[in-house]
Amino acid sequence: MPNQNTHSSYFSVVIPLYNKEKEIKRAIDSVLNQTFQDFELIVVNDESTDNSLSVVESIQDSRITIISQENKGEFGARNTGIINSHAPYIAFLDGDDEWKPEFLETIYRLTLEFPQVGLYCTSRLYQYSSKSIRGKHTSGINRDGYGVIQRPFLSWAEDRMAPMSCSSSVVPRKVFEKVGLFQLKRGAGGDWEMWCRILLHYQIAYAAKYMVLVHSEGKNRLSNIRSNLSMKEHYVTELFQREDNYIQEYMRAHSNDIERYLDFIEPVHLSLCINSGGDRREIMHIIHRIHHPFSYWKNIVYGIIMAHLPCRYRDLVSCTFLRIYNLFT
Repeated sequence: MPNQNTHSSYFSVVIPLYNKEKEIKRAIDSVLNQTFQDFELIVVNDESTDNSLSVVESIQDSRITIISQENKGEFGARNTGIINSHAPYIAFLDGDDEWKPEFLETIYRLTLEFPQVGLYCTSRLYQYSSKSIRGKHTSGINRDGYGVIQRPFLSWAEDRMAPMSCSSSVVPRKVFEKVGLFQLKRGAGGDWEMWCRILLHYQIAYAAKYMVLVHSEGKNRLSNIRSNLSMKEHYVTELFQREDNYIQEYMRAHSNDIERYLDFIEPVHLSLCINSGGDRREIMHIIHRIHHPFSYWKNIVYGIIMAHLPCRYRDLVSCTFLRIYNLFT
């Protein structure tokens, strides 16, 4: 991993690119239009088969570096970006998402005020269609705040959504040197595994400001490809089952928080199983592993309904649930 030098930028922005010819310019423009301009931008072309590379090559800016590689998946592309970056802080943006102009400036202020933490992030909005934006997400314990989240695993579980995402996170270079790079996993959930590894060693600094727009309708997102959603165990569950001393020590010291968090992971796994076409036996097996069923009764009811529906009807029912949810949020 290259070392920081006196001439490096403050941020290295890493964008993994695979077949996003219609969205990539929007993502890059959102970086180039930042109010904080001290950055380098690394676009890792992960063997795109459409015109994505040509779109990036047509953008003239000396801060952009393009790296093309054989297909290694989204996490492999991020690792390539990290390895070839130079700045002390590494920011991630998916090729179909975008930042508000003040994102890097907000993170910059966090790094000055909380230099000891291992991850910086902001709130984000989720766009599911051109007419429907759902989000306004802030972390549970630090809901109205700005600063360090003292109990991030508990916050994550209580708020039912991660405080961070790949497009809203910035990680100091020294953190990757300690915890390692992203695992080369093809399925969804590999990013959560990385954030958990970081949280086992560091705290998070968080700004409850909506600085990121996540375009969840993107066709090539990991979470929109059914084959990426099928897994026997969620990657986070696998992480906490390891025998590594530092993991077991952390779990003993924060047993209540981790228990609450792991119980939250099962409904997440349930949703992945449903969306990947899991059969009734698989779905019910996950439901029976939820330790506090009353806290997740909505997920359980939803799972039972889906378990008894043929796969061809699940998308229709799921969309109906989402539309009803959006009417009341």
